[in-house]
Amino acid sequence: MATTLILEIVSRGRGQPQYRRVRHLPYRIGRGYDNDLILADDTVSADHLQLEQGTDGGIRARNLSHENGSRLGHRKLGFVPEDLSLPATLQLGHTQIRVLKPDTVVAPARRPQAVPGSLALVERLPFALALLALLFLNEVLMAVTHQVEPLTLRAVLLNQAPEMLAPLMTAVLTGFISRLLLHRWQFGLQLTIACVGFIAGQLAIELLQRVSYFYSSNEAAAVLNLMLGATVFTALFAWQLRAFSNLTRERSIVTAIAIAWPLLALFWVQGIVRTPDFRAQPALHLQLQAQDVRQDDTLSLPGFLETVSTELSDANQMDVSNNGK
Repeated sequence: MATTLILEIVSRGRGQPQYRRVRHLPYRIGRGYDNDLILADDTVSADHLQLEQGTDGGIRARNLSHENGSRLGHRKLGFVPEDLSLPATLQLGHTQIRVLKPDTVVAPARRPQAVPGSLALVERLPFALALLALLFLNEVLMAVTHQVEPLTLRAVLLNQAPEMLAPLMTAVLTGFISRLLLHRWQFGLQLTIACVGFIAGQLAIELLQRVSYFYSSNEAAAVLNLMLGATVFTALFAWQLRAFSNLTRERSIVTAIAIAWPLLALFWVQGIVRTPDFRAQPALHLQLQAQDVRQDDTLSLPGFLETVSTELSDANQMDVSNNGK
């Protein structure tokens, strides 16, 4: 019997659905070569499902599989034809099929936008190269500022060359993944995301060091580190998900949270478990730990070193006495 239906087919491992027009009933679906719709899914039987038209003109689905079976929504189909209320969702193995009416309203086209809003500038290679130059200059400045012994400019540039290669190699890798998934490299955008991530990492390290020094404790820095990871780096992860896929902004954020936050919680628990307990250490360690230059403004560095030398000498004499006994 002639009719018209639309089948939306979503297979595992394929991002975009496929569509087939049904012009006649019965319409048989399976992996066998004599079916009207042949599915390349090894969890689908040779003859798996058949769409039929009832005497009242309605559409029915009949399960033909004795292996994995078929489902209508969350309910398993039997071998007796069941009426479908369109649109209807059928599950055949790893393949999902939505049965639609031909007059189903098509969603409006979504503009391919890899970045939120109208930030098209970040997708351009000159902007990414400017960020890369900024990252390199910051690395050189930090190396010159924190150098222990005098270094020539050539030595500084050679030492910081790997810092330049890191975002470039990251952009090449993520661009290759984008080429596989979306059939375009997007190298400018990938380099921008990589540079932003490395710059954010550098700023986070500097901020955490200053917070740790100001509070004379690592607890405040640990809390701030967890907050930064839960916000800034989760946002960067969501941005990368949008660049890799056709996910909406909301789904990218939810996916990034679902992946990043459990990992952050795991790292936080590991940090607590692996923190050494100095209470079980010898008294010398506790005495040296109490001599905190940051907490005692009157304690000079030579005085601290003299205290350490005295404590070590006393500890060695105590060990010799204990061994003699």
